[in-house]
Amino acid sequence: MNIDLNNPPQGQTYNLALERIESDDDRRVRLFKEVALFCCGLVATMVVLGLALAVTVSEQASPDDRKWAMALPSAAFGAILGYLLKR
Repeated sequence: MNIDLNNPPQGQTYNLALERIESDDDRRVRLFKEVALFCCGLVATMVVLGLALAVTVSEQASPDDRKWAMALPSAAFGAILGYLLKR
C-alpha cells in the first residue's frame, strides 16, 4: 500500500518529528539545571514564607501587615499546586 502525501485521505493529517538523541552528558547537565532551579525556587519560597510567618506572629505588626502576610502563603501554595499539577 502506497500513501500519496500530496493527496492525503480526507480527515487525515500527517505529522513528522525529528528528535535528537540525548547523550548521557547532555542528560546530566539538563538534570543538574532542573534540580538547581527547583532548589533555588524552593529556597526563595521558604524565605518568603518565613518572612510572612515572622510578620504574622509579630506583636509589632499592624493589621494591614498581617493581611498581606496571610495572602503570601496562599499565593505560594497556589503556585506550588499549579507547578505540581501543571494546570
